[in-house]
Amino acid sequence: MKPAPFTYHRPGNLEDALEILSQVAGQDGRIIAGGQSLAPMMALRLAQPAHLVDINDIPSLRGIEVDRQTLVIRALARHADFHRPAIAGPSGSLLATVAQNIAHYPIRQRGTFCGSLAHADPASEWCLTAVTLGGTVVARSRDGAREIPAGNFIEGPMTTALEPDEMISAVRLPILDDAERFGFYEFNRRAGDFALAMCLVTFALEEEKMTEVRLGLGGAEDAPRRLAQVEDALNNERLTEETIRMASELAADVITPIEDTQTPVDYRRQLVKTVVRRALEATRGNNHHAGAAPRDSTKKIDRGQTSSLSPFHNAPGTDFKSVPISIRNDEEKANLTPGAGNIPVRLNVNSRNYHVNVEARRTLADAIREECGLTGTRVGCEHGVCGSCTIVVDGAPVRACLMFAVQAEGKQIRTIEGMAGAEDLHPIQRAFSDNHALQCGFCTPGFIMLIAACLEQNPDLTDEEITEMLSANLCRCTGYRNIFKAVKQIINLGHP
Repeated sequence: MKPAPFTYHRPGNLEDALEILSQVAGQDGRIIAGGQSLAPMMALRLAQPAHLVDINDIPSLRGIEVDRQTLVIRALARHADFHRPAIAGPSGSLLATVAQNIAHYPIRQRGTFCGSLAHADPASEWCLTAVTLGGTVVARSRDGAREIPAGNFIEGPMTTALEPDEMISAVRLPILDDAERFGFYEFNRRAGDFALAMCLVTFALEEEKMTEVRLGLGGAEDAPRRLAQVEDALNNERLTEETIRMASELAADVITPIEDTQTPVDYRRQLVKTVVRRALEATRGNNHHAGAAPRDSTKKIDRGQTSSLSPFHNAPGTDFKSVPISIRNDEEKANLTPGAGNIPVRLNVNSRNYHVNVEARRTLADAIREECGLTGTRVGCEHGVCGSCTIVVDGAPVRACLMFAVQAEGKQIRTIEGMAGAEDLHPIQRAFSDNHALQCGFCTPGFIMLIAACLEQNPDLTDEEITEMLSANLCRCTGYRNIFKAVKQIINLGHP
């Protein structure tokens, strides 16, 4: 469950990134931003790039902005940037609804919109969104830029129109008119799992009849696509139960479903009927807040706030542009053993600097445990599913197994060892003890760090939000009730 060796590049501007990519494209060079899909594939050896080009230090790739009637989503825009509407109107509400259905809160902290399109998983919510709304992918290389319609960009499972020396610098989405309605629904077996089927629909109403209908389906076929036959059938029709039934049955008839051992074709066709029906039903809500049962747990979380639950405040990260990363002094040298291919990295963990030499492929979880000697962070699945390695990076919960140690240079990292004070436990630790929420204890550090990051930014989570938050981590004892009670105790008593 460890990635194969690779060479790590960390350019500070887009021109350098494109130059490096052009040089390593023939060696399966890859761009990494969030890495929440690429890192697990590398851990499983399904992907073995010889070079990774980290674009996280490039300011021009950050942000979301409006350009006339288009929303421009740049390469470093995270899923979490859409937890609240990025713009006013139905487009902002649509994106917020979709975002809350993507994986779990820690994954959304680092995963990116553009990275999802580059990965092109058939179950990607953002791929469906870009295709349904008629978005455009901006692909850049050293030789220039080109724009590709999202419907043409995704060619099949994990296959896109990108050339080896190209990267996605932005995605452009048309902004919906204020009068347009939308509905979204996806089905998965468990919260955070890949969608087995999902539907996004938008339309305007003229004299109570639907016009300009866009209806896209994802997760059910090799790639997301708009269902033109269903759109034609809905245009100029009233939204009635009969119309919804007709559209859902037609959608199930016109698709070519993916089949696997757990999801037969007939079952997936039935799922398509359900998701189309529920997405259309969701459009009956308020124009700007439609969407079927969006998972809403992070709607109040604002990473710009820190509560008194934090034992120390997280300072902003520092940008380091050089490759290899090389900042050394005599503070807390931790197992400093230079070796071929190793990179010197400074990790700031619990307000203490550790200077370590690691291979580029060394995960942050392993570096914290082995090089820094802080073994409270657990290693479980090693591909981002279980959450036992959850730590706090720059105030946000992060899967430490999905982040390479070299990417953590200049960031403020907190682990379970940094929670308790000199003489007393942290309030979350006390609450776990009071409610027997520790149980076997293996997953406890990951849960505590997850809860700490979320409560620091919203100390008044609702029961629904607590449930959503806890679903991000697996409790191997299946004792979520006691963990839930511990969180409620903290909230009710207003600790500290």
